[in-house]
Amino acid sequence: MMVLDASAIVKLIINESESDFVRKKVVSEAKKSEPIYTPDIALAESLNVIWKYSSLKSQNNINQYKLLSDLMLLWNTLTVVNTATLASLAMKIAVDNKITIYDALYAALSKLENAPLLTFDKYLKSKATDIEIKVVTI
Repeated sequence: MMVLDASAIVKLIINESESDFVRKKVVSEAKKSEPIYTPDIALAESLNVIWKYSSLKSQNNINQYKLLSDLMLLWNTLTVVNTATLASLAMKIAVDNKITIYDALYAALSKLENAPLLTFDKYLKSKATDIEIKVVTI
């Protein structure tokens, strides 16, 4: 059981240096039939990264719709949690720890499910101890 943020999800779609690590972690959880959680906000954040990667980086050989298709296939395997379910706890975490509500949503889900968070967000990782969540490390 674990929580993925958009930075981890994208590494499953776009091949980057940490992609193999993320794939191994996700496959390991899937083999155990453990849920892999993410808040619904992760879809919009992941789509934005794909758009930036394929459009703004002048990656002419990249097919945005193939990346979108891959993302949606992955998305349908995740346990997606509605932002409204996390809103109250996320607001408290954001205010208490001076982090964005976006990051706080991932932290709230991690805390709520008592599941480690797989993130590549350095600032969020640095706040994990204060928030009392575990993060998956390389």
